[in-house]
Amino acid sequence: MQSFFNYLSFMKKTITLFFAICTSLFGLAQEHKEEVKKQEVPDVFHYKFQADAGVGASIYAIVTTLNLQRSAAFSTGAKVNLLYNVKESFSVGLHFASNKFKTDPDTTANFANANNTIIAILFNYHLVDKKKFNFYLGSGLGVSQLKYERQQTDGTTGEITMEGPSLMLNAGMRFYFIKNLGLFFQPGFVVNPYRISSFTINGQEQDTIGNYNVDDVTFALRGVNVSLGLSLRF
Repeated sequence: MQSFFNYLSFMKKTITLFFAICTSLFGLAQEHKEEVKKQEVPDVFHYKFQADAGVGASIYAIVTTLNLQRSAAFSTGAKVNLLYNVKESFSVGLHFASNKFKTDPDTTANFANANNTIIAILFNYHLVDKKKFNFYLGSGLGVSQLKYERQQTDGTTGEITMEGPSLMLNAGMRFYFIKNLGLFFQPGFVVNPYRISSFTINGQEQDTIGNYNVDDVTFALRGVNVSLGLSLRF
């Protein structure tokens, strides 16, 4: 009889140990499963293409050989960026921007308009690229065209077209509230050195502007900008 109770005690300990081992193995299996799941779905959203569209504002210092009454300019406009991820943390793409400059009220003119367009190649390096947040440093190199048109009260109309390279340096953040869509915020620095490609008065091409030959005039915009808009990735 004693041996029977010893047998029951032994079986009880064996069953207890068995369930303890099973529980431990189940726990280890669950931990491994979670680890695999983390590896399969890391805190990174893998994508190849990215598109940003938004609005922005810029303030520039004007550097020119012309005798202007103002030394600064302010513009607002729209921009679009199209990017392709070459590597996990590096992307290249195209930048398109159109800006309208604020012109001062002038009683001697019926109207005065100034605007520029920029097309550039972008290079972005992503320092942080997570599911919900992206932080990057970028640069761009392209071309820009600036047009200024003014009509005097006597009907005389002058138009200047300037062209030149465009250099951009920026840092930006993207916040994604759903898988593919979010907001971007980007401050930056831009330099646009221009040369006059055309200067007309009432449609007639001019060789001089003020006391300068057209070919000798330099005009550059150097300033900072900030933009905000929607960001799409897929």
